[in-house]
Amino acid sequence: MKDYFLRFAASFNPVPVRVQFLLDQAVIEVLSHLGYRVLTTTTGAEALAILQQENAIEVLFSDVVLPGGLNGIELARTARRLKPELKVVLSSGYVGEEARHDLMRGEFSFLPKPYRPAELATKLTEVLAGGYSFTLAGVSQTR
Repeated sequence: MKDYFLRFAASFNPVPVRVQFLLDQAVIEVLSHLGYRVLTTTTGAEALAILQQENAIEVLFSDVVLPGGLNGIELARTARRLKPELKVVLSSGYVGEEARHDLMRGEFSFLPKPYRPAELATKLTEVLAGGYSFTLAGVSQTR
């Protein structure tokens, strides 16, 4: 899988955007190779601390399920209160009922797992351009 990410990265023109991630190493590597400047954290609290210090972050990309107390939805809401212009993309392979209900409100763009590198690149490009979409268990919404 890692080789596929790297081959994809070599063929994609990068967009110089600072992105904060709470995701796995393979995704971080492909986005770095795509030209994204990636900041990583392991908990929602760490992510919020960096958001308060870093003015150049344009996108928060987080899993819905996180260690350390906050879930991705709570993190995204708090981050938006700190930086209303912040773009947010959430991702997950499993969404419990409460999170599913929150995601259906349509506050944030959502990318279901598993996804291909091209789908991730497309989602980030869409969100950075001001678009929004999510697909959750057969329900799709685009703005």
